[in-house]
Amino acid sequence: MFYKNLIQNNNFFSLIENYYKNNKMPHSILLYGKKGVGKQGHAIELASSLNCTNRLNYLSCGRCHSCIQLKSMQHPNIHFIIPYPRKKTLSKKDHPEKALSTKDIDELIKIKKTKIIDPYSDFKLQNANTILINSIRFLKKELYNTSIEKGWKIILIFEADKLCIPSSESANSLLKILEEPPAKTIFILVTNDFNQILKTIKSRCQKFFFNKLSYQKIRTNLGSEVINDNDLKLLNKIFDGDFNLIKKNLNKINH
Repeated sequence: MFYKNLIQNNNFFSLIENYYKNNKMPHSILLYGKKGVGKQGHAIELASSLNCTNRLNYLSCGRCHSCIQLKSMQHPNIHFIIPYPRKKTLSKKDHPEKALSTKDIDELIKIKKTKIIDPYSDFKLQNANTILINSIRFLKKELYNTSIEKGWKIILIFEADKLCIPSSESANSLLKILEEPPAKTIFILVTNDFNQILKTIKSRCQKFFFNKLSYQKIRTNLGSEVINDNDLKLLNKIFDGDFNLIKKNLNKINH
């Protein structure tokens, strides 16, 4: 696997295996559920496996050239779209990253490096509250260019509900691509707020719901962390099963 520290959702991986076996990979997938249950990690895992050249049981090896490219966040076929702060007015032709300050760019680099190590880390810029229309415009140009690498083009859209906030301009622009996607292209949308996603987008996606992590899975996957059950159960209740927040506050307790 790409991640060694991802609490696997076996139902999700069974579904992916079924897609592979029947050669029916959907063009768009929507992963939704509570925050901190590993949706983004599973999305990256799927993106990795689709382009892996040495898959084992439909999962990526984590070691081939494609996997290494993704680990450096430099895979030419895998694109990340996230909300950006609205600090600057952009023209239609401006690259979306023109909206970012030098501080934002440094923060984004740090976020990406952390995400490759920890599937539960926050992939989020401070004060970012919308997915810019320029991100979708630039994506359209990228998708219809010839790939440098063979394999699938994967578009990972995190906090996909922000396509629709404060307006649905970006969502409507994306919808046009979802209606007629390029060949060998898969969109993986991830959200904590399913109700904010436009019905027209939902209808074009294969949807998968992530349940809250069980206490036993949280307990088992904390590895070498030492904490008594009562404290862990309290953290689990306070943070409603958000594994990222549980880990962060567990570290505070232990130190």
